Amino acid sequence: MICLFRKESSAIIPIPDSNPGLSLSQSQLVKVYTPLEDQQTRLSYKKPTNHNYNKRKEKSSSSCAVAEVVVVVVVVVVVVVVVVVVVVAVVVLLIFVAAAAVVVAVVVVGGVVVAVVTVAEVVVVAVAAAAVVVVAVVVVVVVIVVVVVVVVVVVVVVVVVVVKARDSLIYR
Repeated sequence: MICLFRKESSAIIPIPDSNPGLSLSQSQLVKVYTPLEDQQTRLSYKKPTNHNYNKRKEKSSSSCAVAEVVVVVVVVVVVVVVVVVVVVAVVVLLIFVAAAAVVVAVVVVGGVVVAVVTVAEVVVVAVAAAAVVVVAVVVVVVVIVVVVVVVVVVVVVVVVVVVKARDSLIYR
């Protein structure tokens, strides 16, 4: 099949290859395309350099700049959140350690003053204080790990979404 394009309109006239008797003057035809030529023409087509295309290109590049700024802001916010969570976790850990030390000191001092505290009671209180410290350390470590994992996942998702959005704007 051969496709003819007329100058007067954009209509395509399909003509079977078996019709050699068709006569159109050269002034009526712009180009005669076979389907293979038409496909090759579309493949070798370059983007126009008109004003509208340049406007679209500028718009997409400014959108890319905005997307990159968004990524930087998200990363900075995430880093600040991680630092704050780690500082709070360390402060909580120090409070637990101080509380355990105060409990041991009060029992020992109280025991010495009252003179009723036995070695077994001091050992039990020391073990309880150590258990409180261990639990505090475990809780702080778990909180830090969970926050870091959540932050990494959020950063990866934001970066992937922004990169895909940027690529779709570039190739649009």
